[in-house]
Amino acid sequence: MKNIRIALVGEARGQTEDQFDHGFTGASGQELARMLGDSGLAPRLSYNYPGPLEMIAYWRSLRDNHGIAITNVFEEHPPDNDLGYFFDTTSKDGFMPPLVMAKFPGKYVQPRHRHHIETLNTKLKELNPTLTILLGNCPCWAILKQTKISVIRGTIQKSPHLNLKCLPTFHPSYIIQGSWPDRPIVLADFQKAIRESQSPEIKFLDRRAWFNCTLEEIRAWSALPADSYAVDIESGYAFYSKAELNRMTKQMKYLLASQISMVGFARNETDALVIEFMHRDKPNLSYWDNPEDEISAWKLCYELLQKPIPKTFQNGLYDMNRLLYAGMPTFMPRHDTMLHHHAHYPEMKKSLGFMASIYCNESAWKQLYGRGQGGSLKGEDE
Repeated sequence: MKNIRIALVGEARGQTEDQFDHGFTGASGQELARMLGDSGLAPRLSYNYPGPLEMIAYWRSLRDNHGIAITNVFEEHPPDNDLGYFFDTTSKDGFMPPLVMAKFPGKYVQPRHRHHIETLNTKLKELNPTLTILLGNCPCWAILKQTKISVIRGTIQKSPHLNLKCLPTFHPSYIIQGSWPDRPIVLADFQKAIRESQSPEIKFLDRRAWFNCTLEEIRAWSALPADSYAVDIESGYAFYSKAELNRMTKQMKYLLASQISMVGFARNETDALVIEFMHRDKPNLSYWDNPEDEISAWKLCYELLQKPIPKTFQNGLYDMNRLLYAGMPTFMPRHDTMLHHHAHYPEMKKSLGFMASIYCNESAWKQLYGRGQGGSLKGEDE
């Protein structure tokens, strides 16, 4: 058998899979195969309307000839396709964290179904794939021990107990049950999988970020040569979790939203500076100890924005408007990553978090709200 390059992990067997004792032989399997072919991750199906036997032959060919294997968390068909069949609210003993989903929040796998998780772990250890693609929340729960697929999809992560390189994405059943606009996202994730399946290691850029800076450190960074800057701003919202924000008065939330808490500059993809103006744990929320130092920091920010080199923004019309309102005009704004991405891929989402999931291995920093200064409130997980 060819070495396994990619393992695709689904949720549970459907009725067709149960009848033929083989995963992904029904409608979800057909759509999965079509998406694999459309993305270039695997050869296309030979049949326009394959039956279960043709699907079984297809998956065996992928395994034997292309190093792509399939499996499920639960190799059993739950009644009415309800994953809740495998869970209850009383089996809390540390075996696995609860599976948190909209349909059944906070349920634990029942002891009589734990063998599925153990078998999955054994199977993946034997396959030892270069990359494991997790299709939906349930595989993310079983292998990464976390959920929220809408947040973590597209991010490269290591399984904490299997040490496998993983890429979460949407399950094909989610696509065919009414979420067709998200199909291009899965194709983009599969195209990312082509790159990531070349090595079992997660490759991060060696980035250097200057933050918690003094005025002298800001001046030192500003004096370094640069051909262009990437610029981004943030409000005071970045310092608080959603739970904290929900408990604030409207006046306090307005104050946080209306203030620029930091301005970031990057001279290239590995070297960045953050000029901070707010801090949640200091008097009056000011990062600087006195008004004179804060004014000096704003002057340094102004000098960087006025340098005669091109500036790149993400949603620059918003950021430049906020900076201009603060008396900080931008000289030579030339590029906008959001508009550039949207012009090339209008069918895709264009938020910073989504773009990071497509183009980077790191999660977008905006997904870390509330985990920076002070973190989330004790006992709360945002």
